[in-house]
Amino acid sequence: MRTRDLLRFVPGLSRLTRALDARERESRLLTEECWRLAHENHRLKAPAADRRPPRPAPADAVPLPPEVLRLMVAGTGDADWFLAAGKRAADSLADLLGRNGFDLGSCDAVLDFGCGCGRVIRHLAHLPAALHGCDSNPVAVEWCADNLPAGRFAVNALASPLDYDAESFDVVYAFSVLT
Repeated sequence: MRTRDLLRFVPGLSRLTRALDARERESRLLTEECWRLAHENHRLKAPAADRRPPRPAPADAVPLPPEVLRLMVAGTGDADWFLAAGKRAADSLADLLGRNGFDLGSCDAVLDFGCGCGRVIRHLAHLPAALHGCDSNPVAVEWCADNLPAGRFAVNALASPLDYDAESFDVVYAFSVLT
């Protein structure tokens, strides 16, 4: 028996557990719908999926994600903030690694865990490393796969493990994953 099932018998908490159950159902339904839409989008674009254009040099050479995606991952739809905050995060990652004797430019493979719609990884496209991003949001991952040719993107489950071999990456970073 789950803890939540036991809480149903505590006076005053049964309404809370019902509300939590309803939110879980809504979340599950929204996730299923996102998966369905991502699958349909992928199916419709399948012939073009294997063709990857060459890497763009500057981060602003690739399109911005739609405002709704920026709002979901960054809490604001403001395009200037999205670009500036992503650049600051990428710079702080390189600085942190550099202060600890590790050159981000010498990496063979980098993973952006919780990449969202590419706020940070777009600013790493100049690196020679193989860039990878994963996120639990299939719509954001689909957008990245279609619009950020410098990386390879995958949807991950909410529970571990990820679909990567151990020691696949020189650097794995995560910004704002739990916020």
